[in-house]
Amino acid sequence: MHTLETESLKRILSSRDFLPVDQILVETLESEYSETNPWVLLAAAMTSMLVRNGHAYHDLSNPEHYYRLSQATPIDWPEITDWQTLLQKSPACSTEDTYLPLILDQSHRLYLQRHLHPFSNQQAERIHLQRNKHNRRDP
Repeated sequence: MHTLETESLKRILSSRDFLPVDQILVETLESEYSETNPWVLLAAAMTSMLVRNGHAYHDLSNPEHYYRLSQATPIDWPEITDWQTLLQKSPACSTEDTYLPLILDQSHRLYLQRHLHPFSNQQAERIHLQRNKHNRRDP
């Protein structure tokens, strides 16, 4: 299985394709669900990005979604079976409609829990700026 370094994930998430709402989702998965796998975090951010752009889900078997991101940062993307394994092991993902943030169906489609996007990108931007301001304070 291909590896994705945390620094590469940060670089990808700071690209113009991702907004603060996507980054906050990643932070939430890390802090509240103990998700540490960069691939799962990237899949979640991509799903959030796609949902913002009018898609209902992220089709993990569709390489079209990866092409543009690969231009900015060359990535060796996982095969579909690897995606499935990674997501099935994730504490933030379920294959059933439970109240976990990510739902993976049998057709390799990754969904966000429908109530997971309760705020707008403007609200996410304010939260993101407040967190950065707080993190920059001297002790």
